[in-house]
Amino acid sequence: MCPECISTATMVTAGVSSAGGLGAFVISKLRRKKAANPQAGSEPSTASFEEWVAAACKTEEESQH
Repeated sequence: MCPECISTATMVTAGVSSAGGLGAFVISKLRRKKAANPQAGSEPSTASFEEWVAAACKTEEESQH
């Protein structure tokens, strides 16, 4: 092979491995973030009517004192 062909092949190989490494890095970061917050996609919990009334009364009593 001529020197230009060798250098071109080397550049292509380096570019492919860099892109593959970058892709693996991004995917690992995304998976780690998802694993750290398992409830990220779940619905938030809501209070029942009784819990809401109790909290509202408690807040009202605290503001009067």
